[in-house]
Amino acid sequence: MKTFRFALLGLALGAAQAHAADSLVPSLGAAGGYQTPQSSFVGPSVYVPSTGAVTGTGIVVGPARLHPGVTVSEGHDSNVNLSSGASKLSSSFTLVEPQLILSRRLNPTEHYDAYYKGSYAKYSSASNYDYNDSFFGVDGAKALTDRLRMSFKLEYQMGHDAANSYVATNAIERWTSPTAQVLVYYGTPESKGQIEFEGDYKQQRYKDPLMQLYDIDESRLVGRFFLRLHPKTHGILEVATQQDRYPNYAGSNGTQERVTAGLQWDATAKTSGTAKIGMMHESVSSGGGSNSGLAWDAAITYKPRSYSQIKLEGSREYAEWANASNAYILTQGATLEWTQNWTYRIKSTAGLLGYRDQFLGSGRVDNRRGVSLKAQYAFGHQDIFHLGLQEILLDRSSNTPGFSFHEAITLLSLGVQL
Repeated sequence: MKTFRFALLGLALGAAQAHAADSLVPSLGAAGGYQTPQSSFVGPSVYVPSTGAVTGTGIVVGPARLHPGVTVSEGHDSNVNLSSGASKLSSSFTLVEPQLILSRRLNPTEHYDAYYKGSYAKYSSASNYDYNDSFFGVDGAKALTDRLRMSFKLEYQMGHDAANSYVATNAIERWTSPTAQVLVYYGTPESKGQIEFEGDYKQQRYKDPLMQLYDIDESRLVGRFFLRLHPKTHGILEVATQQDRYPNYAGSNGTQERVTAGLQWDATAKTSGTAKIGMMHESVSSGGGSNSGLAWDAAITYKPRSYSQIKLEGSREYAEWANASNAYILTQGATLEWTQNWTYRIKSTAGLLGYRDQFLGSGRVDNRRGVSLKAQYAFGHQDIFHLGLQEILLDRSSNTPGFSFHEAITLLSLGVQL
């Protein structure tokens, strides 16, 4: 995924935030591309994707259920344009995030969703940074036989990059992006071996003519082989290739290859996760550069108590970046997240992140750090209402002038989800 977002995805935990999709940290793979998509089975023992993020009982609509929801947040951003010095802008803002999911669950291995999610921000002192993001999608999963299963996802996004998050434009950059994902899985959890094949395709098109240099067509093929080592432990071999094509800047067309091996386990009631290590390579068609090196990714969950969970996610991979010397960023780092349910209604989440981004061929190196603290209280009939308070602190230090910044975001949110 070409757009290089500086979002704390794991740290904000879906809470309302000033930069929504582009100001916190990448999940298991920074913007670059080999993380398993949300519609994946995520290994040999999970068959139903959860792209729709359905919660609540919903409203019965024929054979399906409709899940409407909305979150309204009031907040303050100390650095709306991710800048430093006299050019830095601070502002209060209002963020409205509606959601509508139509879900049909036929059985544990078959479901279909249609959904809409929006993110609408209005700044009181920086109106030129207001944005209206939305995306629409359908996804589904079906067991074709006892061994053969598949899932799919089609989505259309209308989003933006925050000002100065990717390049120094000092303006939000709007884009549209259709995506398609298909995953086929063969085997059973009891089988000695299982196989998974994944295909993804994505386009991204910028509205600003000056940013159309970064338009991209991205396609990816991934094969995974799972070997059952123990009832709750599998070995994994993953082979992936990705083609990145820039329709307005062919000189940065690139190819990525990645081979990793590791383990996926759910060995105890307290610990589960996936960890892989291997090699990766990228090359640019024009001969502008290439790079090879160590590749790794990990996602580990530890539950010391039923009401407490700690998650560690990290990766070392490439992110796309169109420039004359090379088309990639080498990004590596991790996020750490602790969620605690203090009572049935009250929970908190604390997160840390650290990432290093090396812009290959340019000499630019960025270091990103972040801290997030959130408290949430559920109330009302079946706890459909959620009141949240969150503080997010972000820092980016760069050896290239104009890209370092400090940012603090405070949010008070009220949401309802049926």
